[in-house]
Amino acid sequence: MDIVWDGTTQPQTLTEESAGRRFELADAARDYNWSRVFDLVSEHPELVNCCRPGGTSLFAPLHQAAHGGAPIEVVRRLIELGSMADTAERAR
Repeated sequence: MDIVWDGTTQPQTLTEESAGRRFELADAARDYNWSRVFDLVSEHPELVNCCRPGGTSLFAPLHQAAHGGAPIEVVRRLIELGSMADTAERAR
């Protein structure tokens, strides 16, 4: 599996639908709602490494998992789905 970070961080570069999906994923990760995160990533696997459009932290779901002390099973599954830990660093 290739790990991909699309580099999109600004909402004005996205369609309303695409931005909405990213906001929904970012909200679910922020709220540590892992079942919703996995549902969304299953529907849109290309978003596994995306961050909140216009956000300042550039946290992707894996960052939120680390921040919130998620169970190791959540971290493993995110990595299996293609998450990478250095997405925020790639944006700088």
